[in-house]
Amino acid sequence: MRHIFLAAVIVAISLFSSAKAQGIDDFLTTGPSADWVKQLERPEQDLEKSGEREVNYILVDRQSRYSQASTERYVRYVEQLLTPNAVEANSTITVNFDPAYQTVSFHHLTRVRDGESANILDPSLFDLYRVETDREKLIYNGSLQLSYLIPDVRVDDILDYSYSVSGKNPAIGPHFVGGFQHRYGVPVQHLHQRLLIPAGTELNIEPFGAVQTPMISQVGDQTEYSWDIRDLPALSIDSNLPPSHPGFPSTLFSTFDSWNAVGAYFAPFYDVSTLNSEKVRKIASTIRSEHQSPQNRLRAALDFVQREIRYLGIELGQGGYIPRQPDEVLRNRFGDCKDMTLLLIAILAELEIEAVPFLVNLEKTDAVDAFIPSYGVFDHIIVSASINDKTYYLDPTRGVQLGDLEHLQQGDFGKGVVVALDSPGMVSAPVPVPEFWKEIVDTYDIVAEPGAITLSSVSTYYMGQADGMLAWYNREGAAAAEKSFLNFFQNAFPQITQLTPLKLEVDDIGGSISIIGSYRIPDAWEDGDIPEMQTFYAQAHDVLQDMPSFVGATRTMPYKLPHPVRSKQTLRFILDSTWDIENNIRLIDQPAFRSLTIERFENNIYAKEVSYQSKSNEISAKDFRKSMASIQEAREQVGVSLTINNAIEGNALINWLAEIEDIEKKIRIWHISAVFLSLIVALALSKRDVEWMPKQVFHPVSATKFVIMSTVTLGIYPIFWSYKNWRWVRDIDSQDISPGWRAFFMIFTNLDLFKRMAEKSDNSTRFGTIGVFLAIVILVGAICDRVYERQPDAPEWLSLLGMACMIAWIPVVRHVNKLNEECPDCIRHNSKFGWPALGMLALFSPIFGLIVFSYL
Repeated sequence: MRHIFLAAVIVAISLFSSAKAQGIDDFLTTGPSADWVKQLERPEQDLEKSGEREVNYILVDRQSRYSQASTERYVRYVEQLLTPNAVEANSTITVNFDPAYQTVSFHHLTRVRDGESANILDPSLFDLYRVETDREKLIYNGSLQLSYLIPDVRVDDILDYSYSVSGKNPAIGPHFVGGFQHRYGVPVQHLHQRLLIPAGTELNIEPFGAVQTPMISQVGDQTEYSWDIRDLPALSIDSNLPPSHPGFPSTLFSTFDSWNAVGAYFAPFYDVSTLNSEKVRKIASTIRSEHQSPQNRLRAALDFVQREIRYLGIELGQGGYIPRQPDEVLRNRFGDCKDMTLLLIAILAELEIEAVPFLVNLEKTDAVDAFIPSYGVFDHIIVSASINDKTYYLDPTRGVQLGDLEHLQQGDFGKGVVVALDSPGMVSAPVPVPEFWKEIVDTYDIVAEPGAITLSSVSTYYMGQADGMLAWYNREGAAAAEKSFLNFFQNAFPQITQLTPLKLEVDDIGGSISIIGSYRIPDAWEDGDIPEMQTFYAQAHDVLQDMPSFVGATRTMPYKLPHPVRSKQTLRFILDSTWDIENNIRLIDQPAFRSLTIERFENNIYAKEVSYQSKSNEISAKDFRKSMASIQEAREQVGVSLTINNAIEGNALINWLAEIEDIEKKIRIWHISAVFLSLIVALALSKRDVEWMPKQVFHPVSATKFVIMSTVTLGIYPIFWSYKNWRWVRDIDSQDISPGWRAFFMIFTNLDLFKRMAEKSDNSTRFGTIGVFLAIVILVGAICDRVYERQPDAPEWLSLLGMACMIAWIPVVRHVNKLNEECPDCIRHNSKFGWPALGMLALFSPIFGLIVFSYL
């Protein structure tokens, strides 16, 4: 690593020196724009100032002209700076270009202040800087940045400037690719975009998103595509978009008519048929003598390039597209993906193993074919080698890898383009993957030492993750690795100590490594809220880290997910005979991911296995809300909480109460049973109050009893009360109705019932209005309760609103009591807590108590 850094520094210094030697005048000219540029009048400022906006973009003008020999790009901005932040950010103009084949021409710079225009372009104020944006990736492209610091810029100034960048990389020959973005995150008063190409040129043009169709016309011997849009509103797009989604609407164009053409164009750069390299022959001869089977020879050739050639990309000019010859790479002992791919193909050709380059995109993977055919969509090249009709996709830049050819990490490239004269174009690149890349088994022994818990952790990594972890372990050293693992566990258990040194087991053939450690957690049990109760909590932290985070907002665009991810972690607990835990399985299967939790209890060992597997790199907008709820549910299932109570032998009651999910299950079962039992009793006693019905108006009951019974029975009593009132309407008011069904659907039938109650009053108009409102409030409360129960990510205020709406019953109950003022005995009779009421309270009290306990 130290040698790589040294080489990078040397290269950077040499490149910087050459840039300084050439100077600004070698790349920059000032003067009018070229004749092909269409000149536009500067629009009058028409955008209103906004407190949310810092810059008014009055004109954005982008024009491009392409030919087989050259490429010219013209840019003009007219912008008003509205804030001090805008002045600071926009008063420096920067233009990036490749000095190997591009030059810059600056045309004008005008400042408009208080309606007065001033030409403030001063060529002496330009500076030149070297920009290496990918230096941390050991890639040097030699790009330069032209910078102009504009003097005397103030708030509300309008800046109007334009420049052109000319030049074409000779490596791409007669072809060109490009595009225009048609919407921005800010409003634009006037957007003008224009493309000129030689007439008769076959152009592949493809829009993404809601895009205007371009105007097409002939300008001399050129074809013009243009977009002219006025008063373009700002467009807000969702963050964290997957690579397959272009984001802002745009139009891409390319002279490649197919992916086959892309693969065929770059094929000559990788032709090794005429290569005459003694160095390559010597390497192949050594491999041939040491390995007999084609598979082993292929594996050995890959290993040679990965071990002997360090990654360093010098991609100036044509170096960004054309690989260096194998002898040069072997002499320098460094190269980028193109160089290392060509070297590996040359070695394999000597070994008579068929191999071709394969263009891929490491981020877009299988979504790469969603874009227009061009070379610009790819960011990497690897080797596709075939033996006995089996294809291996090999990345020589990965560094040293574990495993034989069948257990070698071949990446997740999705799709790519074969580089060959007879290229089949875009093809899928299926590669073998393990069931899990990471398997963690953490065993907690709570029996061996009273008061303390011992932890044995085995972390096994496969294929690519094994390569990465082994490289990290070797780079950091055993001591640093031990400290890192200890720090990881200390995040959950600050008091934890290490018992034995970490043990590393490496499987060179199977491509896996295991890191084994043991720890002690003193004072592991934490005191609970209930006296004598103690708890211990553990999580499957590794899987939790690999799961997506919960994001509760709604979206109109897909959401990017880490992919591919395959992780499993098992939490094992060695218990004593006093424990009894139910087996359980929970599966969450969504289009984009799958989460599985399996709980087993056998021979006093409780194991909770949590696994997460991504199935896609994105969640669609229509599945987002449901998927986020499932992600939240999956994240809540990664923990285990053990609870003991030294005052209760066997701990059965506390364990039963401590498991929230078990409480919910038992509440549901008990609740359903209580409702059915109440229904049976109510039917059996339906004629018990027949003698009182003619004396009363509807069914009066004291507000106190109504509130107590409704609360403890979790809303069941209002159904009973509604049934009694509808029965009175049927029997006393002689109406042909079904009291049972009307009571069952009371949240909808309350409107009719409350109207009937109002009609029995001397002041019916007043209560009629209030009754309608109260019926609507009760309906809204019931809907809020149902949404809160059904949607895991529903806000708490829905539940609170549902409970608050219960208050709407009180005025109705009081109104019925007022109707029965002339029969106080009726009210007293119905308000007594007789044995049916006490029975219902006794039946529902345990459920009510469990709910209160679970919230506490």
